[in-house]
Amino acid sequence: TRCGQATGLEARPTQVQTPVTLSVQPYSRTVTAGQVFTVSIVVSDVVDLGGFEFTLAYSPTVVQVISATVGAFPGSTGRTFTPLGPNVDSVAGTVSFGAFSLGATPQGASGSGTLAVLTLRALAEGESGLLFRSAQVSDRAGNPQPVSQMAGGLVKVGQGYRVYMPLILRNQ
Repeated sequence: TRCGQATGLEARPTQVQTPVTLSVQPYSRTVTAGQVFTVSIVVSDVVDLGGFEFTLAYSPTVVQVISATVGAFPGSTGRTFTPLGPNVDSVAGTVSFGAFSLGATPQGASGSGTLAVLTLRALAEGESGLLFRSAQVSDRAGNPQPVSQMAGGLVKVGQGYRVYMPLILRNQ
């Protein structure tokens, strides 16, 4: 080749990306049977969020998934997200949920925040993990972002408090 002539072998910069982490927050929750409560699915170190999905496993004899909604973080830049699911299998004890967005603008959210909020009901005394079975996160162009860590949670369901009043007998 001659100087200045294209060879077809052009240097292309590669984008180094920090792996994304997902977590259930709060990590541990103590509730009473019959109580309705929420947990958040939080993402950290995401860049230009365009979509996400995850599957969590839980003990269906201890807790029940009522609903799942998209958190405030995905739409924080004005980008519109459409939910996918939730798909709840109350026999196997799994819930799958996600959301996607379309279009080049506005930019997707970057950093950390709440992806989704799950509403659950405590059914019976016991413990249930909220464990990630799978998860994926992508940018606006649909490129996957590596997920390095998925930290689940724990729900402890108790009977609640019982108050016993003292019995006072009077002799007459």
